[in-house]
Amino acid sequence: MAGLTSALNIAKNALLNFQLATSVISHNVANVNNPSFSRQRAIETTYPPSPSPVGAIGSGSKVEKILRYFDIFLERNINLKKTDLGLFSASESALNILESLFNETQDSGLSKILREFWNAWQNLANYPENLSARTQVVESGKLIAEALKAKFQGMKDLETQIGLKLKEIVDNINRLSSQIAELNLQIIARESGGRTANDLRDQRDRLVGELSQLANIQYFESKEGAYNIILGKGYNLVNLGTYWKLGISGLEVYWIDSQGAKVPLTSREVASGELGGWLKMLEQLSDSYNYEYVSSTKGIYLPSGRALSESDTFGDLGIQSGTINFTGKDHFGKDISGSFNIISGNTTLREFLNEIEKAFSFTVKAYIKDGRLYVEDAFRGQGKLEFSITSAPSALDFGTFDDPAYQRRVEELNLAGKLKLLGEELVKAVNELHTQGVGLEFFSKELEGAYSATKFIKELPYFLDLNREGFFYLWVRQDQGEIRPIRVELNLSEDATLDDLANVINQALDQAGFNTGPNYDLRAIIRGGRLVFQAREGISFAFSNDTSGILLSTGINLFFHGTDPADLSVNPLLVQRPEFISSGKMDVSALISQKP
Repeated sequence: MAGLTSALNIAKNALLNFQLATSVISHNVANVNNPSFSRQRAIETTYPPSPSPVGAIGSGSKVEKILRYFDIFLERNINLKKTDLGLFSASESALNILESLFNETQDSGLSKILREFWNAWQNLANYPENLSARTQVVESGKLIAEALKAKFQGMKDLETQIGLKLKEIVDNINRLSSQIAELNLQIIARESGGRTANDLRDQRDRLVGELSQLANIQYFESKEGAYNIILGKGYNLVNLGTYWKLGISGLEVYWIDSQGAKVPLTSREVASGELGGWLKMLEQLSDSYNYEYVSSTKGIYLPSGRALSESDTFGDLGIQSGTINFTGKDHFGKDISGSFNIISGNTTLREFLNEIEKAFSFTVKAYIKDGRLYVEDAFRGQGKLEFSITSAPSALDFGTFDDPAYQRRVEELNLAGKLKLLGEELVKAVNELHTQGVGLEFFSKELEGAYSATKFIKELPYFLDLNREGFFYLWVRQDQGEIRPIRVELNLSEDATLDDLANVINQALDQAGFNTGPNYDLRAIIRGGRLVFQAREGISFAFSNDTSGILLSTGINLFFHGTDPADLSVNPLLVQRPEFISSGKMDVSALISQKP
């Protein structure tokens, strides 16, 4: 009977093996259209033989395992190509839009419009009294303003689209990382008893493939069967059942560590995949990437857990008094040092930041973001900016400022920077000449500057280019037709206010014998943060020989309003009164002071 029982057991096991193999085959057929499915096969092996007087007798076969046909080497190479695909797809999408913005083969190309603009000025120089020549200059200026604004706005729109795309990618990376971490735990649990989790592994590998297209990652399998995933240059993304999130604030992408600290990610850290591709395009399109900054390695948090902000006081940190000493280098490598005294707990962080800006002669912007201190260059392009806090109360611990991961360095201007530089240089060059010129008529009654400030002249455009010891001439035509030049010496401090500027101008007018009081002949006032010249009936005025740059900085007698392509327009006064377009200069040396 034992022999018959053994034979029947062998037959039963064979049928069970066949049934299991058929189920595996059916599973394969059912998933024939599933691209993430790996073919499986039941692997049979013999049972240990039974001893007998005549020798070992076979005991049949059993299914040892269900093998998953999966080539790790091939899959990793495919994922690498997916990473490249993500990079090139993102670049192609953005470049197609840029191609339509900068199509210089069309008649509306920027080079043609610029040519026509300079030709219009040349024509005006030849025929300054011709009204049609003046109108042509205005219309050519309008075309330039519209063309630059359209191109810059197109880039801003693309920048906004990139921001939305980055948010979508960050959300997808977080979702995939979470799912992979969950599958890690399920696979470990399923395979702990020596079983296989082929379908779960297929799901996980599909998610890893999707993640590879979104960002360049490295992954390896632990002894427990879990995937550990590293993002870019060493940022943990998944470890067993734990995953790390990415965050986005505006257009800045962060990796968030276990303590909640945010580490900025750029195309240096994530060089490929869709994330790397869109980050590279953003760095080429956003003007903010043309300014270098250094930031602290540590963020400061209040006892409530909220990140420190500029409006907070030192008392919020438990600091009632003390001194903060700092050093650094400006854009040009000039050594900077300064100190700030904390007078009381009511002293705000903003006051400390103002002191930093003042020490750097306002060539930097200092601000606090996410609890970290930033010092950002006010000049575009590559510089030598450095900053460090050498001593401070212990509660004010920003860490160091020399970690490249927390710095932005500029090797060359990006596309947005070059476009803005073109627009800014064009506006500045034209306006700088126009402010010191004169048209067919002098100005009468009132002339208001185009640029405004809250209080200080340092808030005005081109402040960094100001020569505060310079001067300009104010030409006054009186009732009898006599023209007098009045030299206005500035001698302003870097903390000078707009009221100080108006007082300097009025003092020069007073010394020249003009009334600047309530019954004024000619005076300068500040209205709504703008410099305004006012003249009584019968008196008109013009400007020349500005060695200070204050006329440009306050926006007096400009051709273009605005400072860059984003807000560029032709002076509305010149559109209405083209006779005010500057086509000549007043010459102090040629002035005849006495009648012949």
